[in-house]
Amino acid sequence: MNTMKKFLSRKFILTLISSAFSIVFALSGVGGDVGSVCSIIALFSAPVIYVITEGKIDAKALSMLSESADKASDIMKNTDTD
Repeated sequence: MNTMKKFLSRKFILTLISSAFSIVFALSGVGGDVGSVCSIIALFSAPVIYVITEGKIDAKALSMLSESADKASDIMKNTDTD
């Protein structure tokens, strides 16, 4: 997948927006100490969830590619023996 396409994906843009709002909320002092702690948790959890999600998607794509390569290899082996 194109790297620029990943940066323009909805998941990535929403992660950036969520992180930006978390920073603004933490610095604004709204909600007192509890609000600051919650916004800091949200600040770090959004990118972590994004990375985990993208990792799972990439792992699934890689396993599908590996299965396809194995099938192609089996077909080539069967063709060579005939």
